[in-house]
Amino acid sequence: MKPAIKFLLILVLIGIIVLLFLAKNLEPKTSVPIGNITNLSLGKFILIEGNIISARQYNNDTFQVLTLQDATGIIKITLNANPESNLTQNLNFSKNYSVKGKVIDYNGTLEISADLVKELG
Repeated sequence: MKPAIKFLLILVLIGIIVLLFLAKNLEPKTSVPIGNITNLSLGKFILIEGNIISARQYNNDTFQVLTLQDATGIIKITLNANPESNLTQNLNFSKNYSVKGKVIDYNGTLEISADLVKELG
């Protein structure tokens, strides 16, 4: 094989690796109103903000379902949690929260599978 072809193949492989890394690690920068989340959002990672209006724990506190509300709507947030974190016990329902996660369909209802739930200032 010619050296130029080898070089181009290596360059293509490096490019693919960089793209895969960026796709996994790029975070959404702006918050999306809950009312704007549609079926077109399925599979996309988004950032939303709002008030948590309910929280439930399942499976020995390792799976949590939060309900988040903003001025445009309400959506359920699913979260696999470390039982020691006691997220639902530490929630302050008077504060705003930021949620980063992937839009999923659960039994015909859009939800967010959260990677991060963070209290805002």
